[in-house]
Amino acid sequence: MKLALNFRTVACLVGIAMVICAIAWTETYMWRHIADLRHGDPVVTTDEIARLLRVQTWSSVVLLALGALGGVLIYLGIVAPLLGRLRQSERIIARQEKLSSLGVLAAGVAHEIRNPLTSIKVRLFTQQQLLKPGSEEFEDNVFLAGEITRLENIVKDVLAFARPSDPQFVTVKATQPLRELVPLLQPGLRASNIVLQEEYLADPCLRADADQLKQVLINLVKNAADAIGQDGTITLRTRTEPRGRGHGADACVILEVSDTGPGIPPEVQKRLFDPFFTTKASGTGLGLSIAARILEKHDGTLEYSTELKHGTTFRLVLPIERA
Repeated sequence: MKLALNFRTVACLVGIAMVICAIAWTETYMWRHIADLRHGDPVVTTDEIARLLRVQTWSSVVLLALGALGGVLIYLGIVAPLLGRLRQSERIIARQEKLSSLGVLAAGVAHEIRNPLTSIKVRLFTQQQLLKPGSEEFEDNVFLAGEITRLENIVKDVLAFARPSDPQFVTVKATQPLRELVPLLQPGLRASNIVLQEEYLADPCLRADADQLKQVLINLVKNAADAIGQDGTITLRTRTEPRGRGHGADACVILEVSDTGPGIPPEVQKRLFDPFFTTKASGTGLGLSIAARILEKHDGTLEYSTELKHGTTFRLVLPIERA
């Protein structure tokens, strides 16, 4: 916040400086002409002074407006973008601090839960061999085993969130993880009459763990399908754009997952990346948190834009590999 106030102060000072310069210029202009008049004619008429005062007044007004406009343009062109980046950095730092402390707790709890779950599952499997298939006891055993498996998957997600594995970086084409997930997900999407479109506008190389990126993209496509429900379109897209300002701006590649779903309500957006927050009955609320951490380990970011009744777009923003 102090940095933001300093930026605004600089913009105001620039505007004030321009105003002072404008007034000083007009004052100099007026007295110079008065001196010229006196040099040529010792008697300066009232009309001549009035004319100079009018020139000074209108010059001051015009230059004052230009000074104010200069201050506004400086704020919009330089200060406002810097403020936006500052706020984004503050949000990222706050989220990382929260994830770090929560990750330590989650790892300990998940580790303690996993061991007894394994013992229970082994015991259920042993008991199942003694039960008659089709009996009520056998069906209860199968049901309990299924629930144990679901709990194991939750523990697996918690551990992936708390202790994400380090990426195995290799050079990959930007479209590779997208192309690989299409045959995996297309059959299931067709069953819900959801069209999976591909729109590859760029295919630069990047340093990444293709499996981890594919894990993020699969999660995003499944979320998009859940949001649509029936009858819609999911578009996979790649494109590039510069990030930063000036000649030193770095290009980045963007992998997008866009859907034609209902969009994300404002109250959900506020907690979208919070661990364990979910709007699904069977979700763990860790998918987007894990995805964001994977992108951070790739020196990238996970961004989104949404509009109610028009859909949502998630973007994986990654640096392009330098030649």
